[in-house]
Amino acid sequence: MNKEELEETYRVYENTVTVCQFEEETVKRHGINIKNNLAGSKVLEVGCGIGTFSLFLSSFIDDLTVVDGSAGCLLHTQRRLEDNGVNTSKIKFIESLWEEYSSEERFSDIVFLRGAEHIDDPAAVVNSLKKFLVPNGRFHISVPNGRSFHRKVGAHLGMLDLPESFTEGDYKVGHRHVFDYWSMRNLLVNKCNMEIKDSKGVMMKFLSNAQMNQLFLENPRLPEALHDVGQETPHLCAEIYFCASNK
Repeated sequence: MNKEELEETYRVYENTVTVCQFEEETVKRHGINIKNNLAGSKVLEVGCGIGTFSLFLSSFIDDLTVVDGSAGCLLHTQRRLEDNGVNTSKIKFIESLWEEYSSEERFSDIVFLRGAEHIDDPAAVVNSLKKFLVPNGRFHISVPNGRSFHRKVGAHLGMLDLPESFTEGDYKVGHRHVFDYWSMRNLLVNKCNMEIKDSKGVMMKFLSNAQMNQLFLENPRLPEALHDVGQETPHLCAEIYFCASNK
């Protein structure tokens, strides 16, 4: 994506994701997975969106670098962290397209949350980014699942031709790819020559985020229950998480 497209995507997320508490609950489950698999405390976050995960990382990571091609995302994230009492002078915010990022620094962990689906050549970007890992460092990546339970239901109802078909929402936020468990695993293992350390499903979902949000407001325990039950069938969860390392 170019910077103009990134700014347009930021405006979409700013106006929709921020009002969806169920979405934030989903991101928290990503956070638990990543925290449990961290190799160290020097972290590169690739793509910050509206800062939900940056805020989580800042609560326990001593050395955090955030890189995003959208100036709007970076400014929104910085302000959000400051509004929550985070000293952002200790965090490096770098405006750069992911495929153009360059640094002499090396990181214990790279976090690439919900980014691969937005770019034309995700394997090339992962291969470029993994160079910045220290030996035995870990690469954390997550993507929406194109064969999730809620997409399968949508296809059965005729709302999608196939579970993995692009939705109006995919186009709206600039998605280029729809992954499932096996296609993301194939990208990491065969196209990026990485070793899988862990993988998990993130959040079982059966309705749209807006509908799930209403159910969450009625029963705040719902996200925890859906995430835990989803571990029995991770390939049907709404999103997929992988932890990988260089071979």
